[in-house]
Amino acid sequence: MLSNADRELIMNLSPAYFKWREEVVLEGRREGQRQMVENLLLEKFGEINEELARIIEPLMQLNTRERSQAILQLSREELLTRFRSVIRQQETLQEGRLEERRQIVENFLRVRFDELDEALEAIIAPMLQLPPDVLSRLLFNFSKGELLLWFGETSGQDLRLGEGK
Repeated sequence: MLSNADRELIMNLSPAYFKWREEVVLEGRREGQRQMVENLLLEKFGEINEELARIIEPLMQLNTRERSQAILQLSREELLTRFRSVIRQQETLQEGRLEERRQIVENFLRVRFDELDEALEAIIAPMLQLPPDVLSRLLFNFSKGELLLWFGETSGQDLRLGEGK
């Protein structure tokens, strides 16, 4: 027999479980649709090069019927032409995000170390490659010397936090 506390816990967890389950099901459907798009492109064109890979996400925005018709009826060039503007928008957005991230890191380094000298400027590009959680831990916890040492020793190849650094 369940206690009142157990019943209350179950009632509180049930909505969270159903929400999680719904998200997992939606993600599974989306992944299945993506596989279908990739398989259709692969079957039609023999390979998925970089250009075709970039139109997968825009194709996913179409409903199933439109997506299938576009892949089956349009040539490679027609597909690329149709989605070129969307690809450009995505690239512009990505560049904007990277520039915004660069500015945040530069401002943080200026505030933290009073200036942004050549040595710090030289490590910004590899810093931008880090996942946000790792980058924030480095920026908050490492001294200027530690940052320079970290990026000098890693040379942008091994950017994991920890491991004796």
